[in-house]
Amino acid sequence: MKDKEAPSLLSPEALRIIQAKFDRKYQVVWGALCVFFQEHKRFPENDDIPQLIIEIRHVSAFLNIEIYDNQTLVKKCLTKNHRTIRLFKAEIRALFGFRLGTAADQHTFINHCKQAIFPNAPKWDEAIASAYDYLFEQKLEPYSEKQLKRLLATAHKQFEDEFFTKIEQSLKPETKMALDALLTEIQLDISSSEQSSASPYQLTLTALKSEQVELKINSILDEIQKYQALSTIIIPNIEHLGSRRLFEKYYNRVLAERPSRLKEHKPIIRYSYLAIFCLIKKQHMTDTLTDLLLQLIKRILTKAERSVDKALALDNKRTKGKMGTLLALAKKSVDNPDGIIKNTIYPDITQERLLEIISDLGEDGQWYRNQVKTKALSLYTHNNRRIVWKLMNVLDFEASSALSSLLKAIQFMAQLNKENGDKVNVFKECFFDPILFKKIVPTHWLPFVSLKTDHPTKVRINGCALELALFEQLKTELPVKNIWIKHAFRYRNPEEDMPPDFDKNQDYYFDLLGLPKDADVFIDDLKRRLDYNLNDLNASILTNPKVILKKRGKKGSIKITPFKPQSEPQNLEEFKQAIAKLWPNLQLIDIVKETNFRVGFTKCFESVATREALSEDVLRKRLLLCAFGLGSNIGLKRMSGIGESAENYDDLRYVKRCFMTCQNVRFAIQEVVNAIHAIRDPNIWGHGSFSCAADSKKMSVWDQNLLVEWHARYGGRGVMIYWHVDKKGLCVHSKLKTCSSSEVSAMIHGVLHHDTDVDINEISADTHGQSTIGFAFSELFRFDLLPRIKNINKQKLYCSSKATKKEYINLTDALAADVIDWKLIRLHYREIVRHAAALKVRSVESEVLLKRLSSDNKSNPIYLALLEIGKASRTIFLCNYISYEELRIDINETLNVVERVNGIMEYIFYGRLGEISTNLTHDQELSLLCLHLLQVCMVYMNTILIQTALSDPKWASIFTPEDWRALSPLFHAHINPYGALSIDMSTRIMIENYLYQETIA
Repeated sequence: MKDKEAPSLLSPEALRIIQAKFDRKYQVVWGALCVFFQEHKRFPENDDIPQLIIEIRHVSAFLNIEIYDNQTLVKKCLTKNHRTIRLFKAEIRALFGFRLGTAADQHTFINHCKQAIFPNAPKWDEAIASAYDYLFEQKLEPYSEKQLKRLLATAHKQFEDEFFTKIEQSLKPETKMALDALLTEIQLDISSSEQSSASPYQLTLTALKSEQVELKINSILDEIQKYQALSTIIIPNIEHLGSRRLFEKYYNRVLAERPSRLKEHKPIIRYSYLAIFCLIKKQHMTDTLTDLLLQLIKRILTKAERSVDKALALDNKRTKGKMGTLLALAKKSVDNPDGIIKNTIYPDITQERLLEIISDLGEDGQWYRNQVKTKALSLYTHNNRRIVWKLMNVLDFEASSALSSLLKAIQFMAQLNKENGDKVNVFKECFFDPILFKKIVPTHWLPFVSLKTDHPTKVRINGCALELALFEQLKTELPVKNIWIKHAFRYRNPEEDMPPDFDKNQDYYFDLLGLPKDADVFIDDLKRRLDYNLNDLNASILTNPKVILKKRGKKGSIKITPFKPQSEPQNLEEFKQAIAKLWPNLQLIDIVKETNFRVGFTKCFESVATREALSEDVLRKRLLLCAFGLGSNIGLKRMSGIGESAENYDDLRYVKRCFMTCQNVRFAIQEVVNAIHAIRDPNIWGHGSFSCAADSKKMSVWDQNLLVEWHARYGGRGVMIYWHVDKKGLCVHSKLKTCSSSEVSAMIHGVLHHDTDVDINEISADTHGQSTIGFAFSELFRFDLLPRIKNINKQKLYCSSKATKKEYINLTDALAADVIDWKLIRLHYREIVRHAAALKVRSVESEVLLKRLSSDNKSNPIYLALLEIGKASRTIFLCNYISYEELRIDINETLNVVERVNGIMEYIFYGRLGEISTNLTHDQELSLLCLHLLQVCMVYMNTILIQTALSDPKWASIFTPEDWRALSPLFHAHINPYGALSIDMSTRIMIENYLYQETIA
């Protein structure tokens, strides 16, 4: 709390009570207790001594009372049985309308915890904070820390007992028997082709925990067989009993525990754990099988295109090929435009040759597309049809009314497939309504599906061609969820992605997003800002020497002159060398250890097990070793067996399994990021808005899983890690994504769900991190999207109406032909807010929602309405981007920081040549999150080193504006990540006393 805030926390009534006290020391004590109670919603405990001292200083300064012994006042404030202090607390309670809790209040509090707090599976700190909020709302004096923890533990025990009882009672006896059978250690070899079809497949928990799936026949069949076996375990609908986070908590607990340990639990707990695990696992496996189906269909079509392209390339090399003949024909026609065909062309290219080419290429002009379809049909028929139908038969599809005919056609073909087994090229004669047939089959597939027949009422079809035509449509409609799948999570009914209580609590969601409830208010504000920026650009464009708006054909209309490079800092390198001399050769593992001593981020690693017997010191050391081993990619074996106090490899594996979850590492990262944000000196790092840059980096990983893809731009197979980095190099958020998934969705996810204390109100991105939909959501979530667009020359400006369009005479060449359709926004405004609320409260993943709201789903009215908002928001940005060179420089400078972060990440992640050597997607994400944790630890310590070194006045006197601008904690000349990797928990890095040591020297 700042000094200037102290008076505002002491009301006139509080000041009157203070002035009535005779002893001036007790005036300070009363005021400090009052201020602390308002700030923290409770009275101070022994752990609050530092904050209490600050409150005493503020109050004494405000009351103009000199205090020479703060410790005495602190002891008085913490005295619980002193009659005067009890009287003070009673007066403060009466002042704010609080009272002491009764036994009935305790019972009500426990019920509240069971109904409102623990169903959301909070961390222990979050549960305590929620408890304090409830007591404050009820005007109850908070219980002591010890008593509050006891009541919360009681409430949690009762909640789990009731929760497990409800689940256990909903399970049938045969379901319990199937769950018990999962705990057996015997598993049949399902990959063996010699296994008898009559022998049942015995599913085990160990097999279910395995997540290694790849796009190969044996792996797909293995996953299908596990899914079919899991589907025989009938789990009732229990998802309404708790939040998704609660179910994932117990799912992770089962993942961490061994089958032998699960057997030791009471039956009611064991059955509940396994039921939750099977429910979530079935959703994950359904999503996995759907991904496999989509990738199979995509691979068929991609291979067909690649094969045709290769054939064309070979044909072009042949002198007598079709393309060579067409080239010769074109040259003859150009050289002899007035010549007679018989005399000019036929001597070299015969009429028969041209007829052959016409017959080969077809008369419809779709030769290339037809060749691709022919090859795709061949690949599907001979190699992939059986495995595709294996996947189709285990998935349960549903569709919207608009696509019900497509779904019926797929179901009809599934029935035909069952009747004919694995036979291919089966021609079926079936009755089809011609109109319905044309609705089902795309026009470009009709020549392959429909076969000529003289029958007046029957349509003779090529069954395999019809199947592939339907699957090609399915590949488009399934990701956008016009067709969805039962029992899935990512591919579930899109209505289930929306907040279930939006209709009842509509006002709450509008307030949560900060959006007006009236669509006209939103539209008027957006239209006003759009008109203002266009008018400003129109007035200034002619006097802007760096920008030209003029039609230039294919080069577009907007031309921006690049800005000059910024001046190099003069003293920054010398400053870094000085830091390296003061604190030379710091070990990276010691930096992580020192950060934990100061921040205590290891407290965020809560065990997924029910209890933990490890001492705090032992656990802290093992957590640091695990975090460093994973974050540097050297592995846990390298971190064990070194030094006298070496840790056992199995002990580190246990800590990794029970504590090192992705969610826990994220909590630790958030703790360090918040600490950096708190210690930053604004005089050094600057004031103002919190601006971030967002960009991705390709990482090499083992590729026997569905997450790894080929990167079209960088080449090679791998995954992408998407960073959100502030201007001074602090990595606020990271997200693992596939190479082909949307960077816009990752950008939005990081802005909304970084879960730190920083408020990101500006985000810079490159071309791939922005889109019209991205601009629309930036408008809804009230942050500025500032991209560096590669094809800025071809961007168009949209006007609010046709009438205003005539006013911008200086912008004519850059204006779009159409204008913003405000009626469309007004019509769907409520649904737009509903979709934005779903992103905000995490009822849907950003990647899933943005796939649905994409160009593959152009008929979606919400997508079309968001496009109109995005056009207006992007135009506002373009007006500022074109007008102000300072903005362009700032965006470029912010994005360059990400490149520096990528270099730091490579420096830290040096093990195994920077390749993640695992096929488990969970472990891949965990390694990259630990890398993120090491980076923020490094930034935290470098921030302290910089601020400590800058306390020497000589640097402030010689630093230039360029030095202050380029100052960053992203340097590592003083850090050694290599060498003997041992950790001594009894040593510290001495920082604050370096100036004293320099003076003595």
